[in-house]
Amino acid sequence: MNETRYWLWLSLVFGAGNPRVWQLLDHFDSAHDAFFALREGEVTGLTPAEERAARTAHLEQVDAVIEYCQRNGITITAFDQAEYPAILRSIYNPPLVLFSLGHLELLRDYIGMTVVGTRRPSPYSLRVTEALAGGLAECGMTIVSGFALGVDSAAHRAALRRNLPTVAVLGCGINVNYPKENAELKEQMTESGLILTEFLPGTQPMGSNFPKRNRVLSGLSLGTVVVEAAIGSGSLITAEHAADQGRDVFCVPPADILDRRYAGVFRYLRDGAIPVFTLNDILNEYYTTYPHKLSTPVDPPYEAKRSQSAVLSQEEELPPPVVKPKKQPEQSAEPEQPETTAKPKGDRSSLDLLQTAIVNCLEQEGKMHADVLATRLELSMEDLMMSLTELELMGVVTSLFGKVYELN
Repeated sequence: MNETRYWLWLSLVFGAGNPRVWQLLDHFDSAHDAFFALREGEVTGLTPAEERAARTAHLEQVDAVIEYCQRNGITITAFDQAEYPAILRSIYNPPLVLFSLGHLELLRDYIGMTVVGTRRPSPYSLRVTEALAGGLAECGMTIVSGFALGVDSAAHRAALRRNLPTVAVLGCGINVNYPKENAELKEQMTESGLILTEFLPGTQPMGSNFPKRNRVLSGLSLGTVVVEAAIGSGSLITAEHAADQGRDVFCVPPADILDRRYAGVFRYLRDGAIPVFTLNDILNEYYTTYPHKLSTPVDPPYEAKRSQSAVLSQEEELPPPVVKPKKQPEQSAEPEQPETTAKPKGDRSSLDLLQTAIVNCLEQEGKMHADVLATRLELSMEDLMMSLTELELMGVVTSLFGKVYELN
């Protein structure tokens, strides 16, 4: 808890979601060292607000926060603790400290999927959220959302209705009852799920908090699903963070392309977001990597059979076209040998150290998702994807559907 005091103090000085604190920490071995350097005035380049906060913030304030959390069953997890979620540690500008209620162990070994959308969803979007969030939870994914009214709350409730855990990320202090309509939902999630935030207790839900919160929403999951979003929706900020973090972005196609409530997803669908028509569109991205954690992708019950075609009924179906057989040419004395195309193995003699490490991982595990490779090798997604592209051009690896790779 001693080192946690200094992480909390830095949070008091710089505020939640301020990337400048990580620029400072790059020059020190610990939060403790950064604390003393700031207190002694050894750090230059601070803003006036940061200088003032460094002078006026005291460890007594930190101790008061720790005492309040202990009295109210709130867990404090600092960045350097083993309990801090590994998937969140790898994002740009991760939270210094997390405050949580419920079961933090849910984030120890899980497959998260973030589901976000408007606070005023259409009936169509509510049905889709129930089906997707509930179905993904049943198949082994942990649903993560932002606890807002509308799509967020529907996603949390879909998991809870199936007696499965779900994770909420708040844009306010963990002891702030916001939104008030979700007081009962908060109690349910504290019992069986997890509620967390990087904001200090007592922090009110100011508008500027939510864009900061959204990077944590996307950072906790392998992908983000946008169910319904107008242009300018905060859900699209979460999608942007997901793309920047190298995570997948999924979009539910609109119920009506002329309805402005859905217009926010158009650009993402054009730019390569994965459209979601069934659960399989999400599950197939991860099943080959996590077959031991995810249920087998299911056949959607609402997929039409051929006899239920809206274009042709069974009675109206046309007969298949008949192709007349061509006259066979006379056999030559020496029959042609069938062409055989061998899959190139790829020359591995000139691989660098990073490429060799990737190849060794794939030899041991077989098919691997890019996110798993990055975590295993402790690489940034940018460096990993550059090396994987080089290996693919060399014919050493093959890129499969959904950012999964295997050796040739």
